[in-house]
Amino acid sequence: MIDIKYRPNGREYPFFDCYGLVKYMYKKEQNKEIVDFDYKDPDDPRNEKYFIESMNSSKWVECEPCKGATVALRVNGHVSHCGYMINDKEFMHIMNATGVVRAKVNSVKWKNRVVGFYRYD
Repeated sequence: MIDIKYRPNGREYPFFDCYGLVKYMYKKEQNKEIVDFDYKDPDDPRNEKYFIESMNSSKWVECEPCKGATVALRVNGHVSHCGYMINDKEFMHIMNATGVVRAKVNSVKWKNRVVGFYRYD
């Protein structure tokens, strides 16, 4: 995964944003096409509303943390980030500053930012 690069609204390999990476992993790991979510300006405060609406659509079902689920995360006080669960304790995600990284949901950095876990039906 080292060759994956961050790009706002990235949906085509090798350029992804966090949701683009989740979308890619659903296709690669589960052979599922998930609903798209995009934004025009990464700093637009309305992104939180669009993200929450997408995660609250009838296609997403809240679940326990498990391999293949999506974790919704709060960043800078807004629910605006997500990752793909590798197992019930770790997820992968991508950000501009870090690229693709693996993280623990109960780490000091992320445990208070987890909003919920979802699977796509």
